[in-house]
Amino acid sequence: MASAIKINNEDGLRAIFRKILDREKIARWPCVFIKPNLGGRMPIIAGENNDYIFVKRLCDVLEDYGCNNIIIGHTSLLSFGGEVYSFEKLLELSQFSKLLSSKCITLLNLDDTKKFKKDFGDIKFEIPEMLYDCYYINLCKLKTHMETGVSLSLKNQMGLLANRKNKMDMHRLDLDYYIAGLAKFARPHLNIIDGTIAMEGNGPHHGKTKKTGLIVWGDDIVKTDSLATELMGLNHRNILHIKHAISLGIGESLS
Repeated sequence: MASAIKINNEDGLRAIFRKILDREKIARWPCVFIKPNLGGRMPIIAGENNDYIFVKRLCDVLEDYGCNNIIIGHTSLLSFGGEVYSFEKLLELSQFSKLLSSKCITLLNLDDTKKFKKDFGDIKFEIPEMLYDCYYINLCKLKTHMETGVSLSLKNQMGLLANRKNKMDMHRLDLDYYIAGLAKFARPHLNIIDGTIAMEGNGPHHGKTKKTGLIVWGDDIVKTDSLATELMGLNHRNILHIKHAISLGIGESLS
């Protein structure tokens, strides 16, 4: 399943999230884990990174639905231009530290969590164990990428990997293939692509922001990314990591 909707302003976010979230499915899990799209690169650009308000509204609805254990996780060690940003710095730059005003929300440094080691090709992925214990929401941005064409739900999962060598090896060996391979072991229950402010051109940092008002979501990570790619005016069949993911049986293509 994959769907899309267009909203005019932030006031409509609560209603959209009530439409997107399946209250009964979420209630079966002891916690909700959200993996947002964050970066330490300055300046912080709305089209590149998830906005604090967007995530806050999502958490508000989760709390309305009775979720009292919401974990927002990301890794540190994000190096751009030789600079390394700590997890704490990342939260400060994104304003996510404000989310701690809710007793239901935990901000988790994935560097410090226990990992499962999963072999795929020449890489041994280190996946946070808690990913399998929670209802997993993969939250990303709608943007282009100079190396992979697009950076959506599939690519966003690279931020789960605390082992920097995993990420370096992915780039060194075959980035698109290993983005798809990672999704064999990291399977979100729900993918949400925030395109309220998107990015086009030479993304993920040097492109141009574009206000689209689009939100794309789905439980099939491949179909969700395929739909988002088409809405961006691109052919999803030309995006290599989407093609690999289809071949690996991770999800379905658009009909």
